[in-house]
Amino acid sequence: MELVKMTHEQIQSCMLEMLIEFHDFCLKYKIDYSLMGGTLLGAIRHKGFIPWDDDVDVAVKAEDYDKLLEIIKKHPYLNEKKKYKFLYPSTIPSCYPFIKIIDENTIVYEKNISHKYRTGVWIDVFKMSYLPDDEHQMQSAFKKVSWYKRMNQICIAGNIKDLKFKLIYPFILPIRFIFSLFGIDSRYCCRKMMSFDTCFDTETYGLLCWPENILIDTFKKEWFDELIEGTFEGYPFLIPKAYDQVLSHAYGDYMKLPDEKDRLIHGFDAFYIEN
Repeated sequence: MELVKMTHEQIQSCMLEMLIEFHDFCLKYKIDYSLMGGTLLGAIRHKGFIPWDDDVDVAVKAEDYDKLLEIIKKHPYLNEKKKYKFLYPSTIPSCYPFIKIIDENTIVYEKNISHKYRTGVWIDVFKMSYLPDDEHQMQSAFKKVSWYKRMNQICIAGNIKDLKFKLIYPFILPIRFIFSLFGIDSRYCCRKMMSFDTCFDTETYGLLCWPENILIDTFKKEWFDELIEGTFEGYPFLIPKAYDQVLSHAYGDYMKLPDEKDRLIHGFDAFYIEN
């Protein structure tokens, strides 16, 4: 097996192909999804990828997400070619509490994550969970999930690239050993993160499965009541009709380019597998 490093453009092209296949898959099974995060921002501001971006995010409403999970357990690939595979929390090597779609003809080594959890070039499929409308209860849910997210990061740490991780990694190892004595691993942490997703039919949506910032990861449910067709790299995909409210809430003046120092990327090495 030979690995050939992928360029940034090749990574984006691979993700786009998966996104096109996912769109067709959702149409086939009547799943409502929406471009989300930087992918939605890219669709509106750049009509495609944000030039420096290295991931694709989509979100699926709670009811359809549970439906999607049942479908992909029976149909684990996007199509008959069996190139693009669904990963979900109970599958190996998943170490995240949400669905990913990976290209099995590629390998990705993420920075600060053990090679044990390597996958392929991916797109993320997040659950748009119902959240408590009460702000105190909402914050409590986010804090609990964030705690287990940090524990999960300890469980999967490896391939250390960042200086701050190099400094704290010697302290992570004994903590991870203690975790192992109590049966705490990545799959345990993912189950705990998902266990706080208990609300139904509220007026607030949120990306509770992998919270970054409660201020930008929560949305009014009404913003996603109607989905329309948007354009991303020349192809049609679903976006919320209220995309202006969604993006303004998350990014403020979203049409303004960020300073170069704020143009964040995930940071990983991706390779084609050539046999």
